[in-house]
Amino acid sequence: MREATISGGVALGIAAAILLWAAPAAAQPVADFYRGKTLRMLIGYGPGGGYDIYGRLVAEFLPRHLPGNPTIVTQNMPGAGSFVAAKYIYDVAPKDGTVFGSLAQTLALDSLTNANAKVDVGKMPYLGRVVTNIDVGAALPRSGIESFEDVRAKQYNVGASGGGSTTVLFPTALKTYAGAKFKLVRGYSGTIDIVLAMERGEVDIVGAYGLPGILVSHPGWVHRGEATIL
Repeated sequence: MREATISGGVALGIAAAILLWAAPAAAQPVADFYRGKTLRMLIGYGPGGGYDIYGRLVAEFLPRHLPGNPTIVTQNMPGAGSFVAAKYIYDVAPKDGTVFGSLAQTLALDSLTNANAKVDVGKMPYLGRVVTNIDVGAALPRSGIESFEDVRAKQYNVGASGGGSTTVLFPTALKTYAGAKFKLVRGYSGTIDIVLAMERGEVDIVGAYGLPGILVSHPGWVHRGEATIL
């Protein structure tokens, strides 16, 4: 399997964190700085999930609102609940306003509670948020799960990413406080990777999937009852 962000209920109402490292030098006109440049949007998860959708939307529409109308290209950099991308932005990327990030919504909390994080999010200015997010769990019919009571009665495998991502935090909270018999299977690059694992029968549940992302990627889950929403 594979391994996959201020707190509990607050995280449910916060969207993907779109970060911009630094503004261009004040002495240089902003339009002149950006004109003709290609900027990068680093997405901290694999293709197809909510953060990927949000990052690509920003990359498509933000340039027309930036002075000089630069181009923004996207690059998926999954790993450790988007900490791989966050560390790259923090340690490696140019500090000139040309690199953005679509990173875990609980990144700020993780950086405070994880001694190994070594990322000071206070030095990574937030550009804004894309959507107010509601995370839900979901299971396909092959799992046999019809309600939350089923996961209290029997153990089920829950696909998860790594670090302190919501795919780890939320199932763990439900296991600890709501009696869910979840076994976390970590190491997936993001929600779409977990969904594919569900379709292959490797896991039974994706433990945290943004509802806006589901409505875009899997509308039938909600509108036609093709999955159980937990």
